[in-house]
Order: sequence, then C-alpha cells, then structure tokens
Amino acid sequence: MWFIALLSTVGVPVVIYLLFAVPALYYLRARYLDDTARAMWALLIIAVPIMGAVAFATLQPGVRRS
Repeated sequence: MWFIALLSTVGVPVVIYLLFAVPALYYLRARYLDDTARAMWALLIIAVPIMGAVAFATLQPGVRRS
C-alpha cells in the first residue's frame, strides 16, 4: 500500500517532468543560439520544471537547424 502512495506522490510528477523536459532539452540542441542563451534556456527548463519547457516550446528562440 505504501508503494502505491509513494509512486503516486513522487513517481507521477517525475514522469510528467521528464515528458516535458527531455524533449525541450533535445530541441534546444537543434537551435542556433549563442552559448549564454543556450545555457540560460537549459537552466530555465531544468529549474522551473514544466513552465520552463512550455515557455521554450511557446517562444521557440533562435533559428532551427536544417
């Protein structure tokens, strides 16, 4: 019983965070940005769990590499 409670309180938010953060960080690699901007976006995506990834997806900074 305690395992289900632990999984629902810790596991589900971690999975949701990974579903947002990993693709955002992957797409960040595919953008032409200077190093400072890339580092700031990476910190935002990692530090502010879901809002950082949503902000990156919404604003789409830089130019996409072909």
